[in-house]
Amino acid sequence: MIEVNLLGTITATEVFLDQLKAAAHADIVNIGSVAGRRAEPGGGVYAATKRGVNGWSESLRLELKPKIRITLIEPGGVATELPRCLRHDEAPAIRGARGPGAPGRAGVLNAVHPRAN
Repeated sequence: MIEVNLLGTITATEVFLDQLKAAAHADIVNIGSVAGRRAEPGGGVYAATKRGVNGWSESLRLELKPKIRITLIEPGGVATELPRCLRHDEAPAIRGARGPGAPGRAGVLNAVHPRAN
């Protein structure tokens, strides 16, 4: 889910960015979700990916205006099979991170905010 929803959005943008910059004007349309603004129990990974798309879109908007217009579409609840077939413990990215030697919460926090020695 992380690879498709977030990294796929970033990669697709980067592939075409030089061509878009060379155009007189251009548009980038990203698909987010209201889940990127309001998380629900059991949807943490999905919410995180969509919040990432939101941040990516906002940054691009600031970096590329006025020549390239960024639009973020954030649909609300849609009846799909996703809630029935995917839970946190089934997400490959999460399952892989929980293996032996995976950093705990403190390890991740220390990696992001290392203590001064």
